[in-house]
Amino acid sequence: MLSKRFIPRFIPRVVPIGVLALALGACGQSNEKRAVAACEKAIAAKLAGKGFDLDQKDMLAKAKADGDNVIALNSSVVFDKSLPSESKQTFDCRVQFDPKNPSAEPAVQALQFTW
Repeated sequence: MLSKRFIPRFIPRVVPIGVLALALGACGQSNEKRAVAACEKAIAAKLAGKGFDLDQKDMLAKAKADGDNVIALNSSVVFDKSLPSESKQTFDCRVQFDPKNPSAEPAVQALQFTW
């Protein structure tokens, strides 16, 4: 059992850490991460029924602001990963955020594959 003398020393150390964790959790996802998720969703819809793989870290690293409320990114999609028929294609994706409703899902303005 904890002594009464231990608790006052314990609380000042733990409370700031808990408050910081709650504050960081409330921040949510960055717009870049939200743009990557929107592009992934659009690619999955366009390539439905095909085996493909996306590199989220690469997509996130290449996400850049492209005007007001727009994020553009380019990366590559790998088809049939680890198979003899494996191939890669690059793509460009542009995502727009609604400034009037920042929490709304961003809209994919353009998705273009370089075949």
